[in-house]
Amino acid sequence: MLVAEAYGLSAFDFARVLTAFPLLDREQPPLAGDCFVTDASADDAGTLEKPWGWVQEKPRSFITRDLCLLTWLRHKGEAVPPDL
Repeated sequence: MLVAEAYGLSAFDFARVLTAFPLLDREQPPLAGDCFVTDASADDAGTLEKPWGWVQEKPRSFITRDLCLLTWLRHKGEAVPPDL
């Protein structure tokens, strides 16, 4: 969190950085609805068509990322979005 502050990251930027670490919560079971969305092709198994193309949703926990973001937002005095 201190590094994010030193670099002047926004909450969005901080979330993006934390999401780039796929092993962060690998031992944590995902909550209902938590998934990581990746690009896919129409031929891949389990793909969904979205307006921007084909994607694949993979269950993934974000509990550590969410806790870091919640702490960051409280530290900065910013409102916590309902979909954190």
